[in-house]
Amino acid sequence: MEKHRLSSCGVEVELDMPFPLKTNPLAQEAWPLTVQWVKTHSLVRDPKLLWYFENKLDYYWLSAYAFPTADLPRLAQINDWMTFFYLVDLVLDDQVGDEHLKDVSEWLMAALRGKLRDSASAKEKALANLGRRIREGGYSSKEWLERFTGKVENYIKTCCNREFKARHHNKKVSSVEEYLPMRRATSGVRPSFELAGVLGLVNVPPTVLNRKELVALSDHANDVITVFNDLISLEKELAKGDTHNLVLIIEEEAKAKQEACSRAQAIQRTAQVHNKAISDFLKEQAKLELKLTEREAKLKSELASGKASASDSEDLKNIGTWTQSTIDGVRGYLDVLRCWMRSNMNWSIMSERYKSKSAA
Repeated sequence: MEKHRLSSCGVEVELDMPFPLKTNPLAQEAWPLTVQWVKTHSLVRDPKLLWYFENKLDYYWLSAYAFPTADLPRLAQINDWMTFFYLVDLVLDDQVGDEHLKDVSEWLMAALRGKLRDSASAKEKALANLGRRIREGGYSSKEWLERFTGKVENYIKTCCNREFKARHHNKKVSSVEEYLPMRRATSGVRPSFELAGVLGLVNVPPTVLNRKELVALSDHANDVITVFNDLISLEKELAKGDTHNLVLIIEEEAKAKQEACSRAQAIQRTAQVHNKAISDFLKEQAKLELKLTEREAKLKSELASGKASASDSEDLKNIGTWTQSTIDGVRGYLDVLRCWMRSNMNWSIMSERYKSKSAA
């Protein structure tokens, strides 16, 4: 398996990443469209921050690696969504005690569905624009629109949940087992995965993604991304006094158990969590692929004998009845997860976001 070396606070770790890097050739054509979208909606008003966003943030490579087959209009939309998630996280991250967070959550969720209040903020208007373009794009079904909207709403609710956020910031998370599910919910990764479906880049019925195998695969991919982010951002977060990091959770958990665990050991253990998530993903993927291959072989035999046709009704809860279209769609979704894991690693290593303690 391909190994990648990373230095986290001066401690070198080896991280598994077996998935190839793919790149969308339209990356640099799409980014100016997002820069203009940000300017149109006044999302970044400080001239220095706007210059940094336009010239240094290089978010477009994250989208280009994660969605290598998207055409220009959809890649630009993906960039817009990724930028929105980034800005929401940036603004809400420091507002742990803000009494208006519940209101902010409700305002944003209403905006997502096209309902703007009279005094709507720039972010509300931008989100309303994103929601409208998704609804009017014609790329996916009503079911996919509802699934994606629900994922975005859950992300917003979690980011605006004062008690939830306070547990992160006040060191009340007691274990790795408690931390990882919370991290999955606040990272923005879940709705980012779903962009592939709602924009029609993969043709898979959304109900299929509720199967336990696919939920597990999505969670493993989420863990790979968020744990890597904790490793690469550790030095910067320590400088800011941010304790929302798996390395520090591992240290605190060891301390509570009265076990010896240095910072270097905690970093190595965090790398092990990353590599286990990769291993778990590969194992779960192999088991699912075996089922898909078996169904594919049976389907071809049925079609050859005239006992079935590609248009036969299927029970989406039963892999044994899936059509080739559903099988291909599931494989396409798995490729989205693989591309996302590799995309996050490559972009994070190259990005200005993690090269400077003062970077946004």
